[in-house]
Amino acid sequence: MPALRTESSTFYVNPEGSVTEESSTGPIRVKDEKGAWRDVDTTLVLRDGVVQPKRAAADITISAGGSGPLAQVGEGSQSLGIGWEGALPEPVLQGNTATYENVQPGADLVVSALPEGFSGGRGCDTPSDQGRASALGRQGRRGCGHRTRSCHVGSGEARRFA
Repeated sequence: MPALRTESSTFYVNPEGSVTEESSTGPIRVKDEKGAWRDVDTTLVLRDGVVQPKRAAADITISAGGSGPLAQVGEGSQSLGIGWEGALPEPVLQGNTATYENVQPGADLVVSALPEGFSGGRGCDTPSDQGRASALGRQGRRGCGHRTRSCHVGSGEARRFA
């Protein structure tokens, strides 16, 4: 029943005539420029000088390197972003993740695209860095001492999660 589809619900007519609805807690599809539903695809690509997911439910931009905002998410007139002090190297893109290698000694900066936003954190590359972070009693990606943050925009309001 394509006419009843939404960004997070799909309806099917069963063989005996009953209707089944499959619902997701977040968007699984978005409308394209022509109004047709397309699956969300958070695979990152370089487009217009920034890194963006192929198709997301919000306007997400991630730095392609250099100075400026690290990542931003917007919907309509609202936006939320984070920065990074200093210039960033060009990121290595893999799936929905941009990795800025060696932004600090032994540590990478990692930003991942989500259907409605992004998450980010710092990852340690060496066992000594991981051990130092563990000795400080901190947790994060691969044991490195940095909290991961997620940002997304939905339902007309910006939210930040720590």
